[in-house]
Amino acid sequence: MREDLELDQVDLDGWTALHWAALHGHLDAVTMLLHYGCNPDVPDCHWRSPLMIAANKGFRDIIEMLLEHDVPVDKVRALNDKTTDFFVLSTD
Repeated sequence: MREDLELDQVDLDGWTALHWAALHGHLDAVTMLLHYGCNPDVPDCHWRSPLMIAANKGFRDIIEMLLEHDVPVDKVRALNDKTTDFFVLSTD
């Protein structure tokens, strides 16, 4: 991968490549982005992280991959929406 690429660059909604990969369930892309140092805890303009997006979509493999990279779970549990409810039920 080119060294001059900014992996955590955001679009107008605050989404990184990792947000998009999590939304569409692309585990290989999530794995590659994390391997090259993408920050797994960048919130979008609505304070949603890639972990919250993966949890909302039910992508357990991506949730597990993000948790292996020390994404803070406290932020997810602090939000009171269906993403949090799904996440808490699915990972216990």
